[in-house]
Amino acid sequence: METMNKKPGAALEPVLMHDFLEYFTPRNPVFSPNGENVAFLVSKPNLATNSAEVNLWVTNHQSRELKKLTSLGDAKKHFFLNDREIVFEGGKARAGDNAPKGSRFYSISLDGGEAEFFMEIPFRVSKIKMIDSERYLVTTQFDNADPMELDENGRVKEKDSEKVKEKEKKDKNHIIFDEIPFWTDGGGIVNKKRERLYIFNKKENTCEPISEPFQTVVFFDATEKGVYYSASCHTDKYSPATGIYYYDFHSKKVTTLLDDSTYTVHFISELNGNVVFLGMIVESGLCPSFYTLKDKTPQILYHMENRVASGPVAKPDGIYFNTYDSGMELILFKIDGNGERHTVCHIEGDVSEYDISGDKIFCIAREKARLFEAYFIKNNGVLDPVSHFNADFFARKAVSIPEKISVQGEVLVEGYLVKPKDFDPTKKYPAILWIHGGPRAVYGCGYHHDAQFNASNGYFMFCCNHRGSDGYGNAHADIRGKYGIADYEDIMLFTEAVLEKYPQIDPNRMGVTGLSYGGYMTNWIITQTDRFKCAVSKSTISNLFTKGLTTDIGYFHNFHQQSSTPWDNPEKLWWHSPLAHADKVKTPTLFVQGEKDHRTWMVEAIQMFTALKYHGIESRMCMIFGETHGLSSKPASQATNIEESTAWFEKYLK
Repeated sequence: METMNKKPGAALEPVLMHDFLEYFTPRNPVFSPNGENVAFLVSKPNLATNSAEVNLWVTNHQSRELKKLTSLGDAKKHFFLNDREIVFEGGKARAGDNAPKGSRFYSISLDGGEAEFFMEIPFRVSKIKMIDSERYLVTTQFDNADPMELDENGRVKEKDSEKVKEKEKKDKNHIIFDEIPFWTDGGGIVNKKRERLYIFNKKENTCEPISEPFQTVVFFDATEKGVYYSASCHTDKYSPATGIYYYDFHSKKVTTLLDDSTYTVHFISELNGNVVFLGMIVESGLCPSFYTLKDKTPQILYHMENRVASGPVAKPDGIYFNTYDSGMELILFKIDGNGERHTVCHIEGDVSEYDISGDKIFCIAREKARLFEAYFIKNNGVLDPVSHFNADFFARKAVSIPEKISVQGEVLVEGYLVKPKDFDPTKKYPAILWIHGGPRAVYGCGYHHDAQFNASNGYFMFCCNHRGSDGYGNAHADIRGKYGIADYEDIMLFTEAVLEKYPQIDPNRMGVTGLSYGGYMTNWIITQTDRFKCAVSKSTISNLFTKGLTTDIGYFHNFHQQSSTPWDNPEKLWWHSPLAHADKVKTPTLFVQGEKDHRTWMVEAIQMFTALKYHGIESRMCMIFGETHGLSSKPASQATNIEESTAWFEKYLK
């Protein structure tokens, strides 16, 4: 096995089950107004508190000095107040503070010292952007069933304590749903709740609503004279279609620039005097593209074949965005006002979050078989390292370099394989097929804990970007109405290619696993073949009727993906459901499910688990209390997921 950082005579340690607790993850970089400094957050899991410790760091463009500004582990949203001061939201009360009623923000100098109280916004802030030192754009969850009220001066009214007690008593007894969706994954019950946009005035302690009570604001950004925002509006059934609106700071009027009938809009800005947005035609099923908006009519600026992963970031010279343009590498690009695309940074790995100031670019990236670190990007597109948070880990650990494998079928199918630690070509090894979610996602060559841990534990790990995956264009990604057909063919073809290239894999000791759509494909595979000795299906999908009718995105996403509904083509919807074929399963299967997963609700795992038990197939279900769709919102949940999965694979493959 080819490994990283091996020193002569040094014995490298295996990657262990709970090593994810050692990982540092930088994120959310923000340049200072003068472009000399960059602030970003660094998170690290803490099993003792069952949360992530998040602190604020800063670096200087010239010196590259790294400085940790906070240490309580509670830093959240942050922005520069000026060139030398950063404002951040803190979740814990500082010395002399009372418990916050809403969101409390502190300021801290780049020169160090204690954080000082800056302001308290009297409600929980979802997003915040500074207009000037006194005014801030903020979004918060607005409950139309129990609305936040403002007095005649624009200040938030205190709720009547008796009415609050009465409501709390009532809420313990029952809950009313009268719209869909009534819950969201990670957001809990959202019936009648919307993300509403306000201007908060720090000096006056006042709030001015911009969006309407039943609008959900998706994106907003300020200009010198006003704010652009996109929002959907519903009172009964949510639609992902959003409009584009402009609020003028002087007139305090909202103008509709694009109605909310056709596009889902993720980003809006100005470029060369034109309004530019990133939007998707809802009914197309394709990824969003860049448009200019002229006389309320969208005109294509740059057609996208693959999804924008994060951002974009608008600057005077163009709009920066990252996308999986060449398959398995996340590349940073720029488009100019003429719609011409320019490559900014292309590495063997992923350029994730980023910010730009003049000719300076700062990013969070992970190189091949590495965790995320902070970098400046040189003018020639080369990464210039700033942080080395995870260097000690990689100096000690035996990390396998992913090997790219390709096979030509109906389409080109690419993927990666990770060899077992201390690989001996004369021996036989078990292997695990690992299927990504989405399906419009991508497996790349970056460091993945599950893959590296299982490789250290003696397994081959392999994965592929089958049809349905991002990174290879819309035609490759579009499998509407073909779930379990095109994707299954590609996955099995890739599996055969791996077995042919590596006869050291014991074909009688192979497992399969995946989460979300990967859980769907795990379920589907075990209904179609018994070549896998065991399976682990996580946050799974088994019945497309219940998936469509009980989850937060089911009725508008899953029915669209299947090109059918229970009323226009129930036979097709049922045929594509793994549950319909559960009587054919011979594979022992573990289901791992989050109790509060509203994206693939627990009924999906329960139904497939029950079906397998009914037909006499060994199965087990692990329900993780309080956990959502990704099974990793808390360190203890992630640990349980890994522990249960490992035990299942050990039982059947070792």
